[in-house]
Amino acid sequence: MFRTFLCLMVAVAGAWSAAPAAGPEMLYVGTYSGKESMGIYLFAMDPATGGLEPRGLAAEARHSSFLCVAPRHGTVYAVSEVGEFEGQRSGSVSAFAIDPATHRLTLLNRQASGGTGPCFVSTDADEAFVLAANFGGGSVRMFPVRDDGSLDEGSRIQQHAPGVDSQGRPTKPFAHSIIVDPSGRFALAADMGTDRIYVYHIDRAAKALVPHDPPVVEVAAGSGPRHLAFHPTAAVLFAINEKKLSITSFAFDAARGRLESLETVPLVSRGQAPGNSTAAEVAVHPNGRFVLGSVRGHNSISVLAFDAAARRLTPVGNFTDTIDKPRNFVIDPSGRFVLVGNQNRGTITVFRIDPRTGEMTRAGDPTPCPAPVCLRFAPASR
Repeated sequence: MFRTFLCLMVAVAGAWSAAPAAGPEMLYVGTYSGKESMGIYLFAMDPATGGLEPRGLAAEARHSSFLCVAPRHGTVYAVSEVGEFEGQRSGSVSAFAIDPATHRLTLLNRQASGGTGPCFVSTDADEAFVLAANFGGGSVRMFPVRDDGSLDEGSRIQQHAPGVDSQGRPTKPFAHSIIVDPSGRFALAADMGTDRIYVYHIDRAAKALVPHDPPVVEVAAGSGPRHLAFHPTAAVLFAINEKKLSITSFAFDAARGRLESLETVPLVSRGQAPGNSTAAEVAVHPNGRFVLGSVRGHNSISVLAFDAAARRLTPVGNFTDTIDKPRNFVIDPSGRFVLVGNQNRGTITVFRIDPRTGEMTRAGDPTPCPAPVCLRFAPASR
């Protein structure tokens, strides 16, 4: 009996060891165009080690400084952060179809973003709309998505108003991001220039953004809110402040579309960061226990623990190993790796992150990539 059991266990072990390893995770990297960069690049990430294998150019795209992936449509949307498109003072937003076999990208179409220097693009959970923020234009715009994933002409441009700083001087709007809340009813846009977060109601019938009541939430003067991220389970929004090197958390009332400030926590200890430091990206770990922010100049990823019950952030540490101008980073779907784009060095650094403590350790040497500024994982193979 024991011998039969032992043989069975050996057979099971052999079958397990012979089982094919999980396939690689595919990664798209948007870049600023230059002598060495031509657009959006493709990498394969080993899900066991985090190692990256370059797969070449996925698509040519000028100044593709921000990307978003739409799994249901099998598309990638990319901004072109430029000041002129088809004779207009505007950048553009492009739709690309993903080849399911090679993950290469084929252009479907482009639309005018409605303002200069678009720097952010996102989509709602249903992939019914794509939204873009125009940094130079200080505006946001929404685009209906067609059945094939291409973009219809954008809806009415929502122009942000000038503001006033703490000294009473006028400030110019610089829209830096726009995302849809988990309910799919509201879009929230961070305006770095005027220290405001704009709230829009999504009118799905009219396919338009409508200013909510109240239309804006003020952030502390001089903060420079840049990017936004929702917690996966708690009704909390996090805004990273480019100028103040901090994260402000807000309670979000999804029924009324209202934000209430909870706290602001620094990413770097006072006096620790060089004077030219600016915060850039914010992301929440899939387990909801940690919020991460990048700081250029200080060249670090800051990790903060989040207590969902108390709705409080507590600093864990700053991680700097081989990081240089981390404009953007991404957490892999498993929550085990953090991939950081080093814009100055032209590399991507992969870190392991402990899902219990938030501690990060480098996983191998950085991988070359020209001017990486936005990292996004491809959808799982369908």
